[in-house]
Amino acid sequence: MTCDNEAVQRYFTLHDEIGEATRVGDVRRVLDLAKEAAPLIPCLVRETKREFGVFDIQNSRAVELGGRLLAAMGDVAALREMERILSSLPDTRSWADLIRAYLDDTIAGETILRRVRADPGILQTKLRDSMAADPAHVSELCYWLARVGRLRRIREGRSYALFAE
Repeated sequence: MTCDNEAVQRYFTLHDEIGEATRVGDVRRVLDLAKEAAPLIPCLVRETKREFGVFDIQNSRAVELGGRLLAAMGDVAALREMERILSSLPDTRSWADLIRAYLDDTIAGETILRRVRADPGILQTKLRDSMAADPAHVSELCYWLARVGRLRRIREGRSYALFAE
């Protein structure tokens, strides 16, 4: 891949498209766009440093939102590829750390889905309390699993009844 201004512009176009796809709730599109944007990150880093002397971009929708959704989908291969790209660059190691956390979330997500399949309709509060993980994190994972369509949450009092899709 040629690292030039065109590659950087493509990255920012994808970044904007991820924002729009998120706004309209098009999870599949966000996933596709994040996978397309990830290989452009080395160009983004190289060209930003060439032009400005430093890479100081703090956020990436492809990494943060795309990675979160890839984890909820259980797409370990795409997350590993993203982690490989990001860990190869000193300037994006913190993003690589985030992707590694998302890789851990794929395991927790599968545990949640197994438990819900074993006990359909289990309340999220009961599930949360039965897991060794931080309860707020379990709730967050349930939210993202529902967002990608792998889990259905039905409001029941102050909690949610959970069903695997």
